[in-house]
Amino acid sequence: MPKVNSFVWVCIATVVTVALVAGLAKAASPSTSKLNGASAAGAKQLLESAKRFSMRAEQNKSPLEKLSNAHFGLAYISAARVLSTSDKELEDASGVRVNELHATLRLQQKTASDALGLSSKAV
Repeated sequence: MPKVNSFVWVCIATVVTVALVAGLAKAASPSTSKLNGASAAGAKQLLESAKRFSMRAEQNKSPLEKLSNAHFGLAYISAARVLSTSDKELEDASGVRVNELHATLRLQQKTASDALGLSSKAV
């Protein structure tokens, strides 16, 4: 039972973080559809954070911490996508392969939720 309560809190924290990060990214985004210097730097920083969370998820032994790190990584990718019209634009600005990073984080998320005995639909 404690695993479920911990999972619920992780999900709540993730949703709040996604909302805050996406809101901040949207507020900082330019009115045009192309990334400018400031938003390109912001997108690069968001994607670097997503990569760090992916590395943490990979290195963590605890499935709950892996799941939490994967959630946060995906939240940072979502925030970066708010700043741009396409993943290609993000890749050009940051050098990070967005689709590959997203797929890696989704796999880490699924592996962790399977280890916790949670269905992937609940995540």
